[in-house]
Amino acid sequence: MVAFQAVQAALFTDSGTCRGIEEGEGAVPSRRSAPIWLTATRQVAKDQIENRSLILRVFLPFVAGYYIAYLFRTINAVMAAPLAKEFGLGADDLGLLTSVYFLTFAAAQIPIGILLDRYGPRRIQSALLVVASAGSALFAVSDHF
Repeated sequence: MVAFQAVQAALFTDSGTCRGIEEGEGAVPSRRSAPIWLTATRQVAKDQIENRSLILRVFLPFVAGYYIAYLFRTINAVMAAPLAKEFGLGADDLGLLTSVYFLTFAAAQIPIGILLDRYGPRRIQSALLVVASAGSALFAVSDHF
């Protein structure tokens, strides 16, 4: 506290000026400022638009990514019979096909974590969604195991 008072005395030769600024007496309202009721209404409307934009830009892509990940985890259980019939798969091939997702998911945890820390979630999540869609397209056009 003593050091602060010494600095204060060196900077402000008039101690009354310093006390007045600390107590908020130095602030002067602008003549050009709009009425409070008008700016409050504009701020609320602006906040609602920003919230909608935030939801569309951030929340919905993550919802889509989560849905795709959940779909990848469960789709082989739902489509086991048609896959086995279409491709002539046995139980062992179907189990390997199902487990490949979980094996690659487990193997990618550490490298993806490092990439997320280095480059940020926006770039990495976008790239991973592109890789997931390319893998889905490749799986859709395949005609054998």
